[in-house]
Amino acid sequence: MSGVRFFDGPLAAVEGDFRAYLEGLGYTELSIGLRVRLLAHLSQWMATEGLALGGLDEAAVERFVAVRQETHVDLARVGDVERVLEFLRSGQLARQR
Repeated sequence: MSGVRFFDGPLAAVEGDFRAYLEGLGYTELSIGLRVRLLAHLSQWMATEGLALGGLDEAAVERFVAVRQETHVDLARVGDVERVLEFLRSGQLARQR
């Protein structure tokens, strides 16, 4: 799968690393797939909002979750996005709170 992107936006380049991160934490393939789709939605939303990686702060996450709740019932809470933020922070990609 390396080198193949399934979505666009500022987070597209980290999809493979995010998958590996979740695998290392013991997530199942189903759970990984759900969270990668969350990552894709977040990435596309960031592109639409004109946000770069450094612009992903707590207020931006809250705005994203509000949008996600309009169209999704799964992984649609701030807490659901925390694993993505934890991953991004581990690489110094998202702004710390």
